[in-house]
Amino acid sequence: MQSTRRRSANRGFTLSELLLVMTIALLITLLAYPALTTFQGANKDASAATRLVRTYNRTVDQAKRRNRAYVVELSLFLADEPGGRMDISESRSTSCVETAQRIGDDGEIELIDAQPFGGTIIEDYFGPREETAGLRGWTTDGDDIQRERLRLCIGPDGSTWRILGNGIETFGDTLEVRVQRFQIDRGGWAPVGVARRVELSWGGGARMRVN
Repeated sequence: MQSTRRRSANRGFTLSELLLVMTIALLITLLAYPALTTFQGANKDASAATRLVRTYNRTVDQAKRRNRAYVVELSLFLADEPGGRMDISESRSTSCVETAQRIGDDGEIELIDAQPFGGTIIEDYFGPREETAGLRGWTTDGDDIQRERLRLCIGPDGSTWRILGNGIETFGDTLEVRVQRFQIDRGGWAPVGVARRVELSWGGGARMRVN
């Protein structure tokens, strides 16, 4: 009796039992995969918006520490696919007025950081990338969405100005940059959900709005 119990206790899984376990695991994976990919994709726009906010706020802090004006340029706003670019440049001047007047002069501003969004390629960039989220546009005080290049100047006091030509101007109470998530749909890209709103205030600093 003891030898019989010992053989029964040490008996391994049969082939049919192993196949059953593998089949159940495969079904669970197949059922969970769409929800998992949707959850991961849903975080891409939040991740891209958070990266924009952190980079912008870090630039504001650096302008104050170094007593320099900094130029933040946002470009490649796309409505139908994920893309976008953010360039950070340091000015030789402490004034946004002087920076705007001399922005085309050689050596006036120096590019110190360039970050891509979506499918935009920047050579020698090895940082985080959210390939399914990009910059879709910007707006001031709730006006229509704009997709032209947005060039801003951050002064040593933390104030933010919009550069237009060789001059600067305020942009109202708030300026919002929209970060949109996309997904592949019928061989192309399609926007998903409501765009994230990154608010830039005239007094300096950025934040991601949750409503």
